[in-house]
This record gives sequence, C-alpha cells and structure tokens, in this order.
Amino acid sequence: MKKQIAIIGVLCLSATAGLKAQEGFRYPYIYNGNTNIIVSRDSQGGVKEGNIRDVAKDPWVTVKTTSNPDPDTQNETPTITYVTPIHTETDAENCVASIFEVGKVPGDEGALVARPAVTSSQYCAREYGTNEEAWRMPTQRELMLIYVMNDQLDSPLKSEQDPAVKDYYSKHQEEFSDTEKIDADGNALNTFYWSATRYTPDGDVMGDAWSVCFSSPKQATKSGQTTGYAKATLNFVRCVRDIKEEGGKLYAADKEGNFTIEVGE
Repeated sequence: MKKQIAIIGVLCLSATAGLKAQEGFRYPYIYNGNTNIIVSRDSQGGVKEGNIRDVAKDPWVTVKTTSNPDPDTQNETPTITYVTPIHTETDAENCVASIFEVGKVPGDEGALVARPAVTSSQYCAREYGTNEEAWRMPTQRELMLIYVMNDQLDSPLKSEQDPAVKDYYSKHQEEFSDTEKIDADGNALNTFYWSATRYTPDGDVMGDAWSVCFSSPKQATKSGQTTGYAKATLNFVRCVRDIKEEGGKLYAADKEGNFTIEVGE
C-alpha cells in the first residue's frame, strides 16, 4: 500500500531565506543559473544554518555494506551498499545539504533504468560516477527541493512525457502492468523517483521508502506527490553528491570524505 503526504511544508528549509546581495539570487538557487548544483547556503549566507545538514559532522561518504533483510529482493541482492543513512521522514538526517549536485543520466537516453530501492542505493554508491567520487541517493527533502527547482536545472529529472520514459515503460510493460504508472494500453502515466528516506509505520527498518512524482502538468493530480512505496517496487533514481565551497570554488567529496574534487561551472 502506498502512503502519501503533501509536498507543501515538509522541506527543512527556512521560509526566511536570505538574499545573495551582489548577484541578486534568493536562496535556494541554482549555481550560475544553468547547472545541476543547488545552493541553499554558502559563504554569503542563505537558508537558516540550523535547517541545513552539517556536512563536516555527517559527511555521508563512507560506503557501508549490510545484509539485505528484505525477503522480496534477497535472492537478487543479498547485500546492500549505501552512503546515505536509512532514516525516517521525521529524523534529523532527512534534511538538505547546503550545496549539492544532481547527477545526470549517464550516457545516452537509453541509460534511464527503473530499479528497486535497495539496488538504487548500491547503484549510486558503487556504479554512478567514478570510483573516487561519493554519490548517494537524495533524502526525501532534497528530492522535493529538486522537484521545486527541476525546470531550472541543466539536466532536469524526466517526466512520463519524456521519450526515454515512454520508451522504457513500453519495453517493460509487463513489469508495470499492476502499477498506476502506465495505463491498460501501456502509456506512461507518471514517473516516481526514489529517495533514501524510509517510511516505517511498523518500525521495519527496510519498510517502504519515500519517492516523489515528477509527472508533467498533464498529470497534475500526481505531480509533486510524495508517496511511500515498498522497496521492491521499480522507480527511477537520480544520484546526488555533497558540494563544499572554499575560496570561491566548489569541491565534491571523495570516498575518503575529503572535499578534493573540483567541480566545474
């Protein structure tokens, strides 16, 4: 069963975001206006510091592997690799990094793949980017912020109207036949993306995970919806990574937790 909450009011960003004086940006903003980097707080100020995750204290870059307790996916994925803590919607960890980058779909459009939540976590930690980079799944609130600012990103998350999504659903129609993501004729209805944030009404550590719908305006009843899905469900994923500002430049963390990878504009 799916669980749903409204998108309004659940971001951990302050409503009193500051103004970046010399550039005229309000926080949060897209770095340089046409990249995949979202800035909530930088050296100029920004969103209230208490509402931003402290990357220095909690870098989320240590790759962890644990046994997969989910019986629906144990055979296919006996272990889970992740860099984002498993946390609930109300945990402090379900917050927003001061600066983070949204990953692009790798390679050509055919690289768009729907995955269970457990393999999505492993994909970001082990397969996306290079072995030196620390990518992870976004928290629920980061994903909701991406939704709000999606049309400003250089590589926005795709809706069901995108040819790559339509093509994927068409090729995998049987796998989605009992979902609300395609209609009886196999036409795409909506597009959900995984977050690393779990929904656990029964205290089950694996439980359901929150996802956010990036449907087009044609599916207004679904667009922006935050929904809990069983982690064996197939949803799409976009990986993110933490960014740190130093000396007017932006750096991404390596697998050791050091911000040494310079990020180009």
